[in-house]
Amino acid sequence: MIGGNADLCSTIPQPLGEAESSAPSEKTDHKVVAFSGWAPYLVVLGSLLDILSTLFPWGRAFGQDAFLPFSVPLPLGWSVFLLENTFYTMTVNVVVRLASVLGFVGLLVRGRAKNASSTWVLSVSVGLSFAALVVFSQIELGFSYGFYLVLVGGILKLAGVIGQNVEIEVFSKDAG
Repeated sequence: MIGGNADLCSTIPQPLGEAESSAPSEKTDHKVVAFSGWAPYLVVLGSLLDILSTLFPWGRAFGQDAFLPFSVPLPLGWSVFLLENTFYTMTVNVVVRLASVLGFVGLLVRGRAKNASSTWVLSVSVGLSFAALVVFSQIELGFSYGFYLVLVGGILKLAGVIGQNVEIEVFSKDAG
């Protein structure tokens, strides 16, 4: 050892399974629970909700349902009012659409490359969804369907990103 650090090496904790498996009469069973199977479905659903949010009102103004600029409102009997093209409304409009596109791009990258770049793209998509909500909250309107769709979509995408990267290891002892 260089510098006499032999004591440091002996104090490194052993992983849980190694310390328990040293007993000869006990057998350790090891299982891994992965959540990556349902993660892509959550990301797809979250991205679809981002797209759908542009078809629904985001607030109410002057007794009418307020839609984002360049939205195509669904014909559900709403009294349609398109919000004025301001910095905030255009930012929300662009960011929500970009968040949705990046959600799908992240899944394509994950399917092709299976590396960390898909996690980065999906994380940016989640961040953009929540950023759109923060920017829209600066507009002095009450929240409506579109706002809540992006909120739920962002939460679903976040759960998908976390789920594709989380595994739980379960150790159990069997008396042998």
